[in-house]
Amino acid sequence: MYRMVSAKMVSNVSSSLGVILLFFCVFQGKSPVAERDAHINSEALHAPLLGDEANDASNISSDDNVTPFSKAGLFSTISFWWLNPLMKKGKKKILEDEDIPQLRPADQARTCYLMYLKQLSKWKEKGSSDPPSMWSILYFCFQKEIVISGLFALIKVLSVSAGPLLLNAFINVAERKNGFNYEGYVLTMALFVAKCLESLSERQWYFRTRLIGVQLRSMLSAAIYQKPLRLSNDAKMNHSPGEIVNYVTIYAFKLGEFPYWFHQIWTTCLELCLALVIVYYSEGLATVSALTAIILTVLVSSPLAKLQHQYQTKLQDQQDTRLKAIAEALANMKVLNLYAWEAHFRKVIEGLRMEELRTL
Repeated sequence: MYRMVSAKMVSNVSSSLGVILLFFCVFQGKSPVAERDAHINSEALHAPLLGDEANDASNISSDDNVTPFSKAGLFSTISFWWLNPLMKKGKKKILEDEDIPQLRPADQARTCYLMYLKQLSKWKEKGSSDPPSMWSILYFCFQKEIVISGLFALIKVLSVSAGPLLLNAFINVAERKNGFNYEGYVLTMALFVAKCLESLSERQWYFRTRLIGVQLRSMLSAAIYQKPLRLSNDAKMNHSPGEIVNYVTIYAFKLGEFPYWFHQIWTTCLELCLALVIVYYSEGLATVSALTAIILTVLVSSPLAKLQHQYQTKLQDQQDTRLKAIAEALANMKVLNLYAWEAHFRKVIEGLRMEELRTL
């Protein structure tokens, strides 16, 4: 009986001390632990899930391992001297991912996409109800780079066309026709300068058009991947993931090749006209036979060009179908494994690939 009373008294005293302690805690305010927890909770509500380190990692720094092309001077840009550090490193060892320098800020997909949005906003400010064409947006986004690469293409065509004229002058010097002293040396230096200009301008033309293509693909890929985020559920039913991947892998790549082939088209026409002028200057009316041969070649090859265009269109449609089937199979891989349909879908995809190969 005495032990039961003693145990009851101890429990009452302990509970009384606990109540007094809680009473003082309530009137004292928040404890350091509570303040720390509240601070953590407030930060968790506002800060991103991965923290500031992830944001710093996602942003490409302008100082850490950025390509030397971003700070290259005139001589380094023309001669591609900025590639030497990477080539020296590749000569010593096999290049790893961390050895490859990062892109310039101007070449990043985020920068290109913001430029795309800026052009869209300018178009909307004009008050036009019709949506802008993709060609106009691409031109206003990259008009400066397109003009500069076009100037290099023009220099290349003119330097190539100067070669036959200089060779004709060499022949006249060899036949001891009228000329001035040291004409051979002057012609040699002129031919050397023309070939140097041809080489440098051609490399810059190819490099700059390919660089525009990379920026264009980055911009279109970002715009394409941003579009599904704003689609409704009904619209997503009409645009499968396979079609979206197909837009990025095929159509964005084709548009990225457009700057190079755009300059290739008009430079070829200009080079052909200059060649006809040079031949007429050298041979006279015999140029008519060469022009007739060119016209006949174009007329004969036009049916083949149309046939090639038909097969190219058919090939793109088959690529769309194959990529759509692959994307849907990968998206529903759990269902395929559950019902053991892997072999059937593999045969379907292989059949689509064989049709594509036959067209190719």
